[in-house]
Formats: sequence, structure tokens, C-alpha cells
Amino acid sequence: MSKATSVRKSIYIGKSDTCKCGDPKLPTAKQCRKCWIKEVTGSTEKSYCQCGLEKTRDAKRCFECKLKEEHKDHKYYWSSHDFCGCGRIKSKESPRCRKCSFEHRKNTNRVCRECGVVLTKDNETTFPSRRGERICMSCTRSYRKARYQENKWKLAAPRIKLKREVMSAYGGKCQCCQEQELSFLSIDHINNDGAKHRKTVPGNQFYKWLKLNGFPSGYRVLCHNCNIGRHINGGVCPHQQQREATSQT
Repeated sequence: MSKATSVRKSIYIGKSDTCKCGDPKLPTAKQCRKCWIKEVTGSTEKSYCQCGLEKTRDAKRCFECKLKEEHKDHKYYWSSHDFCGCGRIKSKESPRCRKCSFEHRKNTNRVCRECGVVLTKDNETTFPSRRGERICMSCTRSYRKARYQENKWKLAAPRIKLKREVMSAYGGKCQCCQEQELSFLSIDHINNDGAKHRKTVPGNQFYKWLKLNGFPSGYRVLCHNCNIGRHINGGVCPHQQQREATSQT
């Protein structure tokens, strides 16, 4: 415990005997407050605030009383624990203010919290953000891959649900080869105007657009094989050509 703290905690002037100077004694000492400070610290009372702490340089009171006076109307910023050593308000969850924190990070070598590599401007990143901690680019990539592997089915669930709803609205199976596996199915533009339609409706919003417009006509369910085969073969699926050939024979 510092001398200034001891002085502050020992201050109490009550009904007691008087000191040799005429002032009342402290309950825990044989002298008055002035004489006790002079004996313990070797200095006069002029260098101490009324609360017992040492005064700041070129000030009439200590640092805490000064802050208390300046911020008396604010219910949070009255204690010295809320201020940096430079006198500015501290940042949240930080022992320094914003400016001092920047200078501290600038003058110290920062290392990755995962692998311990010294961070530079080229390999530093703030993802995932955690106050006072940074990681390198390689650890960020591995973190993102791990997070994606953990949550990819959660991310894909709404999209799969929407696709199943759209496919069931248009029959639920390929109209050419009767394929029913959802992963193999797609929506085909019957009038071969898919390129024109994609200029107004992006491909990732196509199923949503069909649902919002009440599943309009002009579309059908085809598997990817039939859809691509129809595109390559001039608008006719190879399965259809095979069926026509067998029917003629």
C-alpha cells in the first residue's frame, strides 16, 4: 500500500486528544493530520489533496478529484479507473484510450494468436474480430473452411427446401426420362428463352421468382442430362430421338 493511500485511509478527525500543535489527533496516530503527514512522508500538507492523495503537478487537487469535478454530471465517468494515463476516456474492454492503444500496437510486435507468426501489413487480418487479438491470413482461411464445413448444411437447407417446393409444383420428376432425384433436377424454359430471361432475373433468384409469381406456365422439370442434351442437340433431347427411332422400327 502506498503512503498516499495510507494517508487517505487514515484521515478521520473526531473527538480525541489534541496534538502538540493544537489540532485534534488522528484515531490511529499520536499526532494530528498535518504532523503525521510531515513525519511519514517528509513533506508538507501542501503537496497533498484534501482526500489524502498526492496532488498532480500544477494542480490544486489530485487526479481523481479533478476528474470527479470535471465529470460530476456524468454518471459513468467520475472515477480515475475510467480514464487512461494521458487523461482521456478509456476504450471499452481496454486499459488505454483509443490513441494510446494505437501507439501501443504501433510500437510493439503483434503475433498471430493461433500460430504465433509475427504479423505484418501483408499477412494481418481482423477476421474473426476479437478485441486486442489478430490472426494471420493462413489461419483465417483455415478458420473459414472449418466454419463452412460445420455449417454448410444449415446454409443449404433453405435453398433445398425452396427447390423441392418448386419441383413439386411442376411435377416433381423429369418429363423426359422420369428421373426423380432432387439433385439431378432443374427447370427448363420450354420456349428456349432462358438467356433472355436471365438478363432480368439472376440465376440465384430464379426459384424464388417462380414462387413469388405463382409458378407461371412456360417452364417444366428436366434433369440436367436432358436439359444439356436438349441444348446441344438443337432443342431435342437425345432420349426423345431414341424413342422415335425405336417406335419407327
